Amino acid sequence: MEKYTPIGRYIVGDKGYVNIAGGNVTSKYVAIHNVSTVSDEISVYMTSGTVQSMELNSIYNTSSGQISILGGTVKQEGANTTIFNNGSGSIYIQDSDNNTENGPTIIHTATGGNAITNHSTGHINVNGGT
Repeated sequence: MEKYTPIGRYIVGDKGYVNIAGGNVTSKYVAIHNVSTVSDEISVYMTSGTVQSMELNSIYNTSSGQISILGGTVKQEGANTTIFNNGSGSIYIQDSDNNTENGPTIIHTATGGNAITNHSTGHINVNGGT
């Protein structure tokens, strides 16, 4: 199940799934928060579009669901990390056609944090993109 809250955030629920294929998800705080407990299955799937946070994390994972970013742009302009993994789910950042020039773009212009942080047992796999 996906929910929209007034602060502009999508929350991927217990056995939920969200597919980002174009458009923009912009939030003052966390833009995409994955709490899905569907282990070894994709909970957040992004092929195009923009996910952006102005203050906290653009993508924040606190669960076992997987996140696959195959295209589009993930941006952070505030004071924190762009993609933050605080769960056991893995995050995959790769191009969709094995051409590293066509992969996703991760942008971190924030005053603090990192482009990508792994703060738990989940894995972060980067195989393409910029």
